[in-house]
Amino acid sequence: MGAVYEAVDRRLNVTVALKESFSTDRRLRRQFAREARMLAKLNHPALPRVTDYFTESNRAFLVMQFIPGPDLADVISQRRGPFPRKEVIAWADHVLDALVYLHAPDRQIVHRDIKPHNLKVTSAGQIALLDFGLAKSETTESSLNSRRSIFGFTRRYSPPEQIQDLGTTPRSDIYALGATLYHLFTGVKPPDAMTRANALAQGKPDPLLPAHKVYSEVGPDIATVLHKALALNPDDRCDTAEEFREALRRADYSRWAVANEFALAVPPQSVSTVNVSTTMAVEAKPAQPEVKLEAQPRPRIVIDNLFINNSVFQAEEQPAEADWLLAAAQPHADLRRGDLCIHAAGFRWCSLRRGRLAIQRYGSGETRIRHKCE
Repeated sequence: MGAVYEAVDRRLNVTVALKESFSTDRRLRRQFAREARMLAKLNHPALPRVTDYFTESNRAFLVMQFIPGPDLADVISQRRGPFPRKEVIAWADHVLDALVYLHAPDRQIVHRDIKPHNLKVTSAGQIALLDFGLAKSETTESSLNSRRSIFGFTRRYSPPEQIQDLGTTPRSDIYALGATLYHLFTGVKPPDAMTRANALAQGKPDPLLPAHKVYSEVGPDIATVLHKALALNPDDRCDTAEEFREALRRADYSRWAVANEFALAVPPQSVSTVNVSTTMAVEAKPAQPEVKLEAQPRPRIVIDNLFINNSVFQAEEQPAEADWLLAAAQPHADLRRGDLCIHAAGFRWCSLRRGRLAIQRYGSGETRIRHKCE
């Protein structure tokens, strides 16, 4: 289909990536031109920037930003085995941020070819999503035939609707990324979608094992998110890339909380509450008229997340074990039903992987104990 070269733009004296299309088929040439126009309109740190498109001697070329570094397929072949969970979660976050951008209503771009070969690790350790040769955009294609003119898939990573040429949607990208993440988390490629579908049609178990059954370090929470992303029925997957991203973040944080229970849970008798009283003591002076201090408003505490033995729950679902904490906090707290709360368990600062518990005092007399991302 084509090749990508490292080249130098002599006019600007910068290194660029030069993509050439080998095809002489008119339909494929039009798709190559559409890819150039599509990429030229994009502006996202995880996507390459296009600077030019031209033809010469019946050959078509696309000039784009050169991103040094190996693609994930090369990294996988060199390192083999599962990748560190923290690293994979960070990569997933970068790619999902790009998909949120691509799938937005004003763009509606489906990449349709997410796999390790099309993900490059940058020098900063981030991920770039490459090769939009199979991509489609509902906002730029004028007819159903043009939207489905290019057929292609990668067996272990593509969803069943793409393999069967039934049409693709943003949920197709979610499946492909889920398959890629499954490979990175476990060190094993997932079975292809049609093998799974055939097994289920014959009344056999799904060949796709939960990720934590393949590699226990993945954990059941992340495995559940991956399994949903890899659902054969598109309607059973996450609705959006943003939902997928938030589910992974919650699962990752839940795993961190379990691993750090000692930092978030202490016995009731050892808890010390945060004292934010504004009461002032005035020494009485004889022979002076009594001075009445104007009543000060009671400070309001909003507690954003409440952890009891690492469980996070809504205020309307508070378990009996939290009674001691609520009783201690009640003189100062205004807990609203449905609020998520967090208790610092007597620590002014409690280090978290993504940030800290911040105890902040606001000028309005409100003290907020919250998780502050940094």
